[in-house]
Amino acid sequence: MKIKILSLLFWLAAMNLCYAQNGSIRGRVFDATNNETLGFASVGILKTEKGALSDEDGNYKIEGLKHGLYNLQVSYVGYERKIIYEIRVFETKPTVVDFALKPNANEIDEVVVKPSLFEKSEETPLSSRSLGSMEIERAPGGGRDISRVVNVLPGVASPPASNRNDLSIRGGSPSENRFYVDGFEVSTINHFTTQGSSGGVWGVLDANMIRDMSLITGAFPTFAGNALSSVFDINLKEGNRETNDMQLNLGVIQSGINANGAISEDITYMTSARVADFNLLFSDRPIIPTFYDFVGKVMFNLNDKNRLELLGIGALDKMKINEEESEKTEENLYSLERARKIDQWNYSAGLKWTHFYGSGFTNVYLYENTLSNDILKYQDNDPSKLKIMDYESDETDYKLRVENKLNRFGFNLGFGGAYELGKYSVESEHYRVNSNGYEFIDLNSSLTVNKYAVFANVAKQLMDEKLGVNVGFRMDANDYSEAFSNPLEQFSPRVNLTYQLSPSLRASFNSGIYYENPSYTMMGYTVAGELVNQSALKPIRSTHVIAGMEYLTDINSSFSVEGFYKRYSDYPFSLTDGISMANKGSGFGIFGAEEVSSASKGRSYGVEFLYQQKLYHGFYGIFSYTFVKSEFDNGDGNYVPSAWDYGNIVNFTIGKQFGNNWEVGAKFLYNGGTPYTPYDVAASSKIENWEKRGSGILDYSLLNTERSEPFYELDIRIDKKFYFEKWNLNIYLDIRNVLNYQDGNVPELILVRDSNNEPIVDSNDSESYQTKVSTIKSFGIQPNFGIIIEL
Repeated sequence: MKIKILSLLFWLAAMNLCYAQNGSIRGRVFDATNNETLGFASVGILKTEKGALSDEDGNYKIEGLKHGLYNLQVSYVGYERKIIYEIRVFETKPTVVDFALKPNANEIDEVVVKPSLFEKSEETPLSSRSLGSMEIERAPGGGRDISRVVNVLPGVASPPASNRNDLSIRGGSPSENRFYVDGFEVSTINHFTTQGSSGGVWGVLDANMIRDMSLITGAFPTFAGNALSSVFDINLKEGNRETNDMQLNLGVIQSGINANGAISEDITYMTSARVADFNLLFSDRPIIPTFYDFVGKVMFNLNDKNRLELLGIGALDKMKINEEESEKTEENLYSLERARKIDQWNYSAGLKWTHFYGSGFTNVYLYENTLSNDILKYQDNDPSKLKIMDYESDETDYKLRVENKLNRFGFNLGFGGAYELGKYSVESEHYRVNSNGYEFIDLNSSLTVNKYAVFANVAKQLMDEKLGVNVGFRMDANDYSEAFSNPLEQFSPRVNLTYQLSPSLRASFNSGIYYENPSYTMMGYTVAGELVNQSALKPIRSTHVIAGMEYLTDINSSFSVEGFYKRYSDYPFSLTDGISMANKGSGFGIFGAEEVSSASKGRSYGVEFLYQQKLYHGFYGIFSYTFVKSEFDNGDGNYVPSAWDYGNIVNFTIGKQFGNNWEVGAKFLYNGGTPYTPYDVAASSKIENWEKRGSGILDYSLLNTERSEPFYELDIRIDKKFYFEKWNLNIYLDIRNVLNYQDGNVPELILVRDSNNEPIVDSNDSESYQTKVSTIKSFGIQPNFGIIIEL
């Protein structure tokens, strides 16, 4: 059937290739500070003679273009040059690209400083890596999922042999990452998110809606609080002012539709809806996830000085246990024992008002984030047997943030404040099982927290504009307890220095102190109705020192190297397991719902190298290497490797555009294996423990004393595009793990079973099962075929 469909599509392509119209790029050039139009700016396509000047209203238009990708540059006296890479042009409709330019005295003095490949602000002159929309969409093995695509960047690692997005950044836990979409902080960007952390299974955002994203792994901007390892700054596209567009994405795993365009001359929209059902690909698997998501954005250009944005992001996730139809293999039986029925939904919704004035602008954000998480688990997945877990929880944050940016007397100033009202509730009946036995937990808790913050920064160019200096601070406080109430005790200073050694070479330095609140699951944990962690918790502190250099070439590429050091203090320490909570935060379920104290400390350090090649003569690519060391104390003051101590991490992506609209890309990734903790076999094998847990109990006296095998993966993607008179077609084949590497998982403790798949009781101990250690194979080759139709 698939062959017939493909044959039909290729035949249609051949019949319609003769219909062609000229493509065009048009848009507006304006001052990024005050939104004033910039007339007579020079806009040109790199490596061609095609270009245009903007008119008095800042509008420009370049016509007579064939379909394909173009790199577009704009320059204007007194402003930084700017290049936007890989702008996609269609012959069926205009492509709209606006340029917001920043003032720069260098351009007045005709000092030629090359524009960076990465969109960096003065607040974040280093440790910021960006990816454009095309780099995200075509990434091999990425599945058009931003959380999977970013692992090509330096400092980023995810669990090997896993289908989860538990991202560790520079040796930190996934709970240390924060996400911003168009300036709105969203609670999660993943389906089946780990409550209290940030990981999940699949990204919520449709790649077609993303204009670009920056991963900031240090030198955090002052507006972004509560982050210790990274800030994801994601910008969505705006609706096309010239025409209404629609895209259909039909894939083996997920399908979706998105649309964008203009409601009126001053109102544009962009919306996306997707559904993913893994039944087709994983019908014989023990667990089958299904998810839905929606993203909507509406922009109101009220007048030259005022803009209003409405944004909504929502997701609905369901995890089905597929016991009857799954094969009774050793791996599947193990997964069924651990499987839980999960019903989860979340949304973020709000508005942003932007007001421009003579020397700057003000942004006002008002929005809400909500997460609802229900988990149910029975022994042997049989409702007639023991209920192991019945968990229901809700988190809601109401947020207000005001930011001001202005330029006065050669200084770039930023300042603002924020208020949040956080609400958390949980009802849970579950068993906690460890080496000491099992305990029944009856948890019923609610929590309300008022949070406040102020922040500011100032930047100045010195020494003939070669030296850039930026200093800033942030102060946070909340009413959870006395330890959190004093903003001076959460004073977060930071300083950034940059020096332009030559037009192509720049050195940078950053140092800062950052704070993060423990998760609601920790703050709201109760025993007999008492918030037992309230007097023991403090804000988590991390001190960063970073230095690096970046070199820009003449062929749309850059080299950069950075060294980093992070020191942690007041990190939550599990009183139940006797380990730092920095070793947790991945996998399905809940992170932090236990007794803890702020008694842990840690450190991570390393070096990163990145080479990034933007589109040049049909080639593009990214090569990154990271060496990272991550250690936390084990309760006695001694440092041991953390769960995120990956050692060597290598990522390499390369792609080539061929004639007749063919494109091939490949990605290779490698990490040196992860530390893991062996099992307490005796305690795990106890029948009463196994029946209430369904998996082995870790022996935390041997915390992370073992290490898994190194892991590698090769992914390949092939695209073929067709351009018709009124519509376009993209057919792709995306294959993960082409080499079928299935090792790299840590060993698991599993039951020994008889011929009827029943567990065998130990002949020497009638109260224990027979168990064995086995390495569960990960997913093998994972093909994904899809069709994208653009109307």
